[in-house]
Amino acid sequence: MKIYSGFLGHQRYKYIIKEFKNNEYVPDIKLSQPHLCKESGMVRVNGDFDLIEFWDFGLPVNDTPFIAHYESTSAIFWHESIKDKELRNKITNIKMKLLESKNCKAIICCSKYAKNKALGKLPPKVAEKVLNLNVGIPEPPNKKNNNIDEIRLIFVGNGFERKGGDILLEAFDELSKKFKNLKLTIFSNFDYKNHFLFDKENLKDEYLKIIGKNKNIELIMNSNPFYSEKGYCNANIFVFPTLLENFGIVVTEAMAYGLPVVTTAIGGVTEQVENGINGFLISPFNERIGKDFPTFGTKKERYKPYIKNKIIEKVTKLIENPSLMKNMGNTNIETWKKKFHIDKRIEIMKYIYDNVLEDSYDVSRLKEKVKEVYN
Repeated sequence: MKIYSGFLGHQRYKYIIKEFKNNEYVPDIKLSQPHLCKESGMVRVNGDFDLIEFWDFGLPVNDTPFIAHYESTSAIFWHESIKDKELRNKITNIKMKLLESKNCKAIICCSKYAKNKALGKLPPKVAEKVLNLNVGIPEPPNKKNNNIDEIRLIFVGNGFERKGGDILLEAFDELSKKFKNLKLTIFSNFDYKNHFLFDKENLKDEYLKIIGKNKNIELIMNSNPFYSEKGYCNANIFVFPTLLENFGIVVTEAMAYGLPVVTTAIGGVTEQVENGINGFLISPFNERIGKDFPTFGTKKERYKPYIKNKIIEKVTKLIENPSLMKNMGNTNIETWKKKFHIDKRIEIMKYIYDNVLEDSYDVSRLKEKVKEVYN
């Protein structure tokens, strides 16, 4: 079997694919970054392949069996921003025909949250192909440093303000006055071009100035997982006050390293963190935060003080209770092994590769296999 794996969007999915390529069960996979039609998000793949996979964005128009891995429904409907209604409807009709066709074998979402959003927008014949398959994280290459003489918080995420990085900066300013041994490591590329929360062009410079003045903050301008591994190893607590999230794969990474998590109760994050068990969920909002987008940049101020104070409260509780910090971290390792270990994902993908081209293939059997593996 020859597979084309078209990769766009989330860099963190790359190591999942690379792990498949290194696995003895995986057939020939060509990993490539195709050039999409900017308006429609569709592409014609060149070459002779038995199966096409698309990760995060894109929809192949080839007459070839395909699987779509989507982080969110925006990957399917990103053409909805086109102002020309006739063109917009035409693209929608083409996409729905592709997804309804026998060539579309499965639409795999990274979280139950993303799956439910997809089910709410897709017609019945397409919706029946939608399933949730947990992200898989490989075994951490290095062990976490358990030194608590110096407490280090870690934040990982591009789209710094959308992920709540600015709120964390304010919280850290107060926390560092209380705990003199407190450090913060930030992994972010600070690329704001594609994020819509900024009201001013100079916000990037303002944040960099704040970070530069504090000797206890380390900024690494890259959130690629191959760079952030060392950061996880040297950290004690993962803080991620994100404001919009379909899953939050960085939370899963932190769990694999045994870090307690302080985050917001938004989207698929709540499928990973159980409040008070393996971390703390801050819940100042619910679905309203999604409804506020894309004007959320002007409304964010109403949420910031509450989130900031909760970060201070929960981080303080963890620092002052080392046993709680350790227990939550250990619980996260067990949760990762049970729900998010890459071996489970590989088992499902092996089942797909072995069966997807057979006449007897049925997506309902795939869904049963997912239940079997994760129960």
